[in-house]
Amino acid sequence: MTETVERDTRAIKCDCGGYAGEVECTQAEIESPTNCGRSWACCVAAFVCAICGKRHVRRRYAPEME
Repeated sequence: MTETVERDTRAIKCDCGGYAGEVECTQAEIESPTNCGRSWACCVAAFVCAICGKRHVRRRYAPEME
């Protein structure tokens, strides 16, 4: 199961001990079940580790509706 991160998360800790900064999601990640079904990166985020280069894809919590 994909971990969920807060909507304003810009970096996550990597398994190697480094940190992964936020990057643009690929079209495949946007179309994956991790996203909410919209045609842009609404509920999905991608991060790449600065040390090992591993790409992490996480689900974002749904936005608050007004």
